[in-house]
Amino acid sequence: MTGNDVNDAVPWAGLFCGREAELETLLAAYRRVEAGEGPEVAVVLGESGLGKTRLVQEFFARLSSGVDAAGEGGYWPDRLVRDGNNLKINPDPRECNPGGAANMRFL
Repeated sequence: MTGNDVNDAVPWAGLFCGREAELETLLAAYRRVEAGEGPEVAVVLGESGLGKTRLVQEFFARLSSGVDAAGEGGYWPDRLVRDGNNLKINPDPRECNPGGAANMRFL
């Protein structure tokens, strides 16, 4: 185990189930902002262990694979990683803009 891969800790770590409505709410907010309808704030609130961090990770994954260019051509890494049992919700700055020419499509 490398400790830095989503699939290292547990076999189901990369799965995303049962939160599609919440994910669509975040994606719809992003689309409104992208269309110039102004800034928005989204609050992800819930009890411990309900999947808030996993929801944010999936939101990032959808944006980084659907809005940002994939791989070296994009600004953001294609996915967030796991450090041991800790889920990351921010990419390592050293992994951003690896090709040196991409624009930041979202923040």
